[in-house]
Amino acid sequence: MACFMPPIWQRRLPPDYPRSNTPLIRRLFVLLLAVCHASVALNLDDPSPMCRHPENLNGDLFRWNAYTGACLLMIIVVAGPLRLAAVAALGSDFIGDMAPPPKLVTWGVYRYVQHPGYTGQVAVLACNLAMLFRWDGVLGCLIPGSLLEDVQGWGFATFCLVTVALIQGLPRHIMVEEVLLKNAFGRSWERWHASTWRFIPGLI
Repeated sequence: MACFMPPIWQRRLPPDYPRSNTPLIRRLFVLLLAVCHASVALNLDDPSPMCRHPENLNGDLFRWNAYTGACLLMIIVVAGPLRLAAVAALGSDFIGDMAPPPKLVTWGVYRYVQHPGYTGQVAVLACNLAMLFRWDGVLGCLIPGSLLEDVQGWGFATFCLVTVALIQGLPRHIMVEEVLLKNAFGRSWERWHASTWRFIPGLI
């Protein structure tokens, strides 16, 4: 996700801005899975040196095919650029601070959705987990066969729980942000809020 953040936004944060370790933990978690995944993919003929249980692996997750291509395409062509478009529209007002900006941004991608940055962020995370966080993926290297039998069938539920855990503060952040914008811009915000979708046009 750090690849889709502007390099100077951290320097714009006020000195008293509350910092959290959650984004760092999230990035390190996904990065670790990605590095392990790449290591197995580069040695798929004999992954045993870096995979304790290669018998659990689904080789299709480590090759180019429709599934892996769709996940990467979603990140590179849709989710990542959406995040960047949100940052570009906000410009110097993008600092992540819980304070209303000097103006209400209703142009660019904000003409269609109210929270495009969060949509892009969650989509990048979900696509990464869809390819990396699977029992027959790189996680299978760490799971003994006996335990793998116990967790089979719980993959989707675990995926949802991990996703919720990684974005657990986001709903509250969005609600606080909307209240701040409403109080700051009043009727202008209400008209914009009523005429645009919050996250995905046509859906939500």
